[in-house]
Amino acid sequence: MTEEKYFIRVSMKVQSAFIEIARFSLGANEIYVIDLFHELEGDFVDVAHYPLRIELIKEHAMRYTMIACLGCSLTEFLNNSKKIIKETFRIMNLSV
Repeated sequence: MTEEKYFIRVSMKVQSAFIEIARFSLGANEIYVIDLFHELEGDFVDVAHYPLRIELIKEHAMRYTMIACLGCSLTEFLNNSKKIIKETFRIMNLSV
């Protein structure tokens, strides 16, 4: 049986499209992942008007499903990156 995995994909707006610039692997704990994502700074509604887009993606059996997406500024992205790295490190190392 294939395990579900979650990751955050960060994309940057260039001309008329978005390109992926970073990816954070979050593991398989769905409750932790969704809680963490909803703590991030940004706009869940008007995503297209922001220079950066953060997407929560679920991977299962080589299929990818976007669960949520938010737009953010560079400052919000910096704060979000700190939070993602800190919380992922804590969860992965402390097995909470």
